Amino acid sequence: MKDYKLLNELAKQGGTVIFGGEEDLNIPLCELKQAFSLKENYYNRSAENISISNATDIYALNIAELNPETILLHIGDADIEMLLKSTEEFSDNYRRLISRIRKDNKKCRIAIVSFKNFNTLNSSAILAALAGGALNLLNPNEPS
Repeated sequence: MKDYKLLNELAKQGGTVIFGGEEDLNIPLCELKQAFSLKENYYNRSAENISISNATDIYALNIAELNPETILLHIGDADIEMLLKSTEEFSDNYRRLISRIRKDNKKCRIAIVSFKNFNTLNSSAILAALAGGALNLLNPNEPS
């Protein structure tokens, strides 16, 4: 797994972080920033072999010190079988990640990017699996 410590030392805090899996590693952020004249800082802290079960540890190691204003989560593609077997385990791990992000930065906006190329389960089912508290953690300004 890539260690982003050195890059984080050079990076400015804040901005937007993409936190996903192997498919997200090669998103051309510099080109997108130039093409759309984006002023905000963007960082890709995606990781190979990421699972919702290890995402909190990876977040702590590679993202927390950036203190991002926004995190785009694209995590869970590797966990479809876990979700189908135990929505409780899946949602507990997602809640743990979101709680850790909230602990580090209460104002951080969190966007969950849906899975792709998965026909048996839709985004509504994933959001339903996160119900029971996790969704309230996504937007700190929403009443519980």
